[in-house]
Amino acid sequence: MNDELHDAAKRIVETHIIMNASLLVTDILRLDTEMGHISWEDVQNLYIDTDEDAQEEGYASLREMQDDGADQQEVLEWWFVTEWLFNALREKNEVVLHSDYGRLWGRGASGQAIYMDSIMEELAKELIERNTP
Repeated sequence: MNDELHDAAKRIVETHIIMNASLLVTDILRLDTEMGHISWEDVQNLYIDTDEDAQEEGYASLREMQDDGADQQEVLEWWFVTEWLFNALREKNEVVLHSDYGRLWGRGASGQAIYMDSIMEELAKELIERNTP
């Protein structure tokens, strides 16, 4: 990642990632009751649902991916995010959840700085391209 891309990705994270919510969301989803106010049914983009996306993951078709049981995206962490980032992530088919608690991103990575995630790099690249005359 070049310096400009690195800086742009870091700015996205510093501006649009609010705080970690992994324990909160995990506990509430585990309750899966009316008291929890959210359920797995509220989570958007949890399942890969197009042949194109399945092929990007190395499968010949969505059907093959589903037969293999690999069509559910893995969520390793939950993060509160701003409305802008929520919408950008949703458009990129990232796992997101809009609830009474706020807007959340289901991060599929862990163990590295968020700005190093490929999705942050992709969003940073798009921002740079939009601002380049």
